Amino acid sequence: MLDGSILGGQSIQHASAGWDRQFDQYIVELQFDDNATRIWTDFTDANIGARTAFTLDTQVLSAPQIQEAIPYGRTQITADFTEDSARELADALNRGISPSPVSFVSSADEILPATTFSTVLRVAVIALGLGVATIVTGAVVYLARRRST
Repeated sequence: MLDGSILGGQSIQHASAGWDRQFDQYIVELQFDDNATRIWTDFTDANIGARTAFTLDTQVLSAPQIQEAIPYGRTQITADFTEDSARELADALNRGISPSPVSFVSSADEILPATTFSTVLRVAVIALGLGVATIVTGAVVYLARRRST
């Protein structure tokens, strides 16, 4: 479960796609503005060991554990990026498409992937629809029998 947003897309000064040689994967690097840099530094310092989620339009992109305080307003989003998807996300963040890319998640919480959540929601809506259809059908049958007697 995601707690409140810490920083919004408007706090990002610049985003760029890159390659992390240490972990052999594509990343998106963020540079926050001065105010967000202070918030991010204080937040990461106070929440070492906790998880933070980077979200785009409510979809969790990455939810790493905070290993140490992150000063200077620079951070990385790691996910299962391709070169194109990392570049597209960086471009979207530079255009300000995301109102809240960074949200806090406590270390005890688990994050439900967006695809799982949408599947659960779809199943719930279908089950609700079937329930309503059953009630309506039962009511129609009851009224039809009542009229015929």
